[in-house]
Amino acid sequence: FMNIQMTALLSQPQLVPVKEQCLTGFISLSDQTEYYLSVDYSSNLPSVELDEELQAKLDQHPGKLKSILEKSTSAAEFVNSLIDFLEEVLAQPTDKQHLLILIRQIANLPSESIKSVDNDIKQITLKEVDESGRAHFLSIQIDSKTPTLVCDLPESLNLPQSELWSC
Repeated sequence: FMNIQMTALLSQPQLVPVKEQCLTGFISLSDQTEYYLSVDYSSNLPSVELDEELQAKLDQHPGKLKSILEKSTSAAEFVNSLIDFLEEVLAQPTDKQHLLILIRQIANLPSESIKSVDNDIKQITLKEVDESGRAHFLSIQIDSKTPTLVCDLPESLNLPQSELWSC
């Protein structure tokens, strides 16, 4: 018990053992954010108490907290698994960050390449004029919640590749 508990305490010095298989205090992530938690693995039914901000982050991933609780065999293992998950989630851009990236990319386009952008930036229509003077229009649907597809767009548009485009 003590070796595993001590490993968690060394990596997260703001966690304090309050009794066997129980930790309470703050965890620190690589981005310097800190969250309060209290973990109890002393009974057959492990439990965890989280601060509101951390709970809100985990609420965006239904079932994940329960899964980590069930898979972990100790308070220290739970803390390490939770931190690994949070670091992975935090490494992914948020909807707001995706939107900022998109706005920067649109701003970098030549103005003659943009036919229209709707008010909520969910659809962009681009215009390209070929060598014969014919105009071609490309309508791009933007999925800010789940960007999944990178499109091959004409090089003449000088449009950066982006996971935000869903063609």
